[in-house]
Amino acid sequence: MKHGGVTMMRGFFNWYYWCVNAGALIALGVLAYVQQEVSFFWGYVTPTISLVLALLVFASGMNIIIKRSYNIIEHGK
Repeated sequence: MKHGGVTMMRGFFNWYYWCVNAGALIALGVLAYVQQEVSFFWGYVTPTISLVLALLVFASGMNIIIKRSYNIIEHGK
């Protein structure tokens, strides 16, 4: 994100939008089916594992995210 500029930013948010919608589709469709037809246990374990994997991916990408410091004293005036 630091070196790509506006084009990379648009691409990032495009992927973000599609992943959010795909996640909603999976949550409503696949996980509801798993909980009703397979097992309640696997219906809860699957999203838990997915959340842990998502957090690992997020943590691994922290070095390419633009970080800005925010000074409350300067901006509070």
